[in-house]
Formats: sequence, structure tokens, C-alpha cells
Amino acid sequence: MNKKANSIIFLVVSTILNLILMLGVIILLLMISTAVLKHVIGLPDGHQAYSIMMLICLVLGVVSSFIINQRVTAKIVIKFNLDDKFEDDWSGKKKKGTSAGDPVQTTTNLPDSAKLSEEEKEERERWGE
Repeated sequence: MNKKANSIIFLVVSTILNLILMLGVIILLLMISTAVLKHVIGLPDGHQAYSIMMLICLVLGVVSSFIINQRVTAKIVIKFNLDDKFEDDWSGKKKKGTSAGDPVQTTTNLPDSAKLSEEEKEERERWGE
């Protein structure tokens, strides 16, 4: 298998596991919060606090599953040294005139308002910048 296929398989499996983890975390948070509201605080069924707690559990579940998935994925990539097995360039465009080991030359085109004037250039040269 090539790097692009490995990357796609890893992304699909990671996304599926992240969705399963997210559902599990949300269900766990809902069960715990419902039990606390019902048995510890003693709120009746249909109270407004249940709907607010569902929204909070949904947001916490999504955020926490994202953080957990990100950290687990990073540890897996580091542990099994998977950096060289994944595709870096997804656009598929090859750079003209460069090989894999050559550094990429970049230029920045600034607008005229951001360029230094002649006086500012002379001042910088005078101060050794």
C-alpha cells in the first residue's frame, strides 16, 4: 500500500473510533448527570435542569472526545513511528525543478505600503540591522 492509502485508512478508522468514543462519553455523562439530578438533588422528571444538562453533556462530550482522540492518535503515531508511512502532500501537485532533498525557495511580495522607504533602509544600515 502507498502513503496516500495508508493516510486515508488511518483517517477513516480514526474518525469512526472518534465518533464511537464521542457517543460513549456523551451517554456516560448523561447517565451520571441524570442520576445526580434525580437522586442527589431530587429534581422531578421534566424539570428544566434536565434539558440544560443534556446540552452541557453534548458539548462536553464532543470537546472531550476530540481532545482524547487527538492525544491518543499522537501517541500511536509516535509509538509505532508512523510519520514516514503517511502522505504529507494531499494536493498531489509536484513542485517544478526541485527534488525531494532540495530546500524550497519562497519569496514574499509585500505591498508598497509595507516596504521600507529609502530613508528607513539607510537608517537600518547605519545601525547595523
